[in-house]
Amino acid sequence: RITKKLLYDICLISEPYAWDKILNKANLPFEEGIAKLLRFVIKFSIKNDLKFIIASRYKKNNPKFAKEHDFYKKYLTNNELDYLLKRLFIRNRKEKYYSYKLMSQSKVVVATMSTMLRENLFMKGKILACNFTPTNIFNFPIKGICSIKNCSFKDFEKRLLYILSISKKEFFSKLQKNSSYVIENNNNYSTINTVKKRLDLLLKK
Repeated sequence: RITKKLLYDICLISEPYAWDKILNKANLPFEEGIAKLLRFVIKFSIKNDLKFIIASRYKKNNPKFAKEHDFYKKYLTNNELDYLLKRLFIRNRKEKYYSYKLMSQSKVVVATMSTMLRENLFMKGKILACNFTPTNIFNFPIKGICSIKNCSFKDFEKRLLYILSISKKEFFSKLQKNSSYVIENNNNYSTINTVKKRLDLLLKK
C-alpha cells in the first residue's frame, strides 16, 4: 500500500551493478561513482541527524543480493557499513511495490541512474539525481535543482539541505523542464500503441 505519511528524510535507491554490462568493457570506474554517492549520503545523514533508508536492489533470496552486499563491504568502512545495514530495507518474496512505498514515505529520493527518480517525480516527490560516474550517459534529463554532477561533499550537502528545506511547489518551480518531460501519464493512448506509431514513423524515413 502506498502511503503519503513521511517516515524518512532521505531514501537512497541501491544501484550496485545497475548499469548495462557492456559499459564494463569501457574500463571506466562506474563502481567508484556509485560508491561515492553512497558514502556522501551516509555522511550527510549522520552529520545532519536525519532519518535515512536505502532500498535494496535485490530480494534477500536472490543470489545477486550477496553481490550487492559485497559491494557495500568493498567500498564502505566498518562504521559506514554498520550504519547502512541497519537502514537497509530488504524486500521479501511477497513484497510488492516496496520501492514506491519507501519513496512515498521519504522527503527526498536520491540515486544515480535509477528510473525510480523519474517515477518519483511523476508521483510529485522531490529528488536529487547525482552522477558521480565518469560518463555523461547517466546525466539526468532535467537540469536545475534536481540534478548535480561530480561535486564536492560541501556542494552535495548544500544542495540536499536546500531541497529538504523548500516545499514541493517551490521545488517543482525550479526544474528547468516540466516533470512530464521524463515520464507522462496519458490515459488516452496505450504505451504499446505509442511506441508502434513512433517506430512506424521512423521506418518511413
